[in-house]
Amino acid sequence: MAFTTSIELPSGLVAVDSYCSIQVNSSKPTVTVICDFYVSAKSKSDGKPPITTLYKQFARQDVEAANPLDYGYKLLEASGEFPEATWNV
Repeated sequence: MAFTTSIELPSGLVAVDSYCSIQVNSSKPTVTVICDFYVSAKSKSDGKPPITTLYKQFARQDVEAANPLDYGYKLLEASGEFPEATWNV
């Protein structure tokens, strides 16, 4: 699971169609989704570092999900934070 989207980097440049994979950390009241953005899926599989990392926090929600990663992707998608994203790549 992953998604692609354009993302503005801290430098102000925009990385078009960057590949995002996530990690999910949760505590009772909140869920933190760590979004690592790469130039492409190939750059991630080649072991290159992410071009930027974003941390998104959500209140725990009752969302049906197959596993914690699926839950994190569903929270991100529902947030509207990445409206141009292509999900489940």
